[in-house]
Amino acid sequence: MSPTKRRNLQRWSSEYHLDGFAKLGYPGIIYAQGSKDDVEDFAENVKAMQWKALKTRFLEPLESLGERSTGSSRELVSGWNEFEKVGQVVEVMRRMGRGKYVTEMGIGGGNE
Repeated sequence: MSPTKRRNLQRWSSEYHLDGFAKLGYPGIIYAQGSKDDVEDFAENVKAMQWKALKTRFLEPLESLGERSTGSSRELVSGWNEFEKVGQVVEVMRRMGRGKYVTEMGIGGGNE
C-alpha cells in the first residue's frame, strides 16, 4: 500500500471518527467501525482510490450483534492501526468474535 493511501486511510478514519485497521501488503484488508453513515462515506473514499482489486465483503451495524459503541470490539480496536501480518488480523477479529469473517474468506486458515 502506498504511503499516500496509508495517509488517506489515517486521515479519513480521523475525519469520520472511525476505529479500525489496514493490513498492509497481500492480502490487503481494511476494517473500519463507526456510525453507519461514516463507515459508508469512508468506504466510498476507499473505493475511489486506484486498486488492483477491491471488494467490500460486508457492512454490518454493530447493534445487530448486540453491541454498542462501548462494547468489546471498540475496546479491541481503538483508533487507526496498521498490521503487517495476517495473523495479527485473525487474532484481533477472533477476539472480537468475528474470526469467521476472515477465515471464511480463506484468509488466515494456514500458518501465517
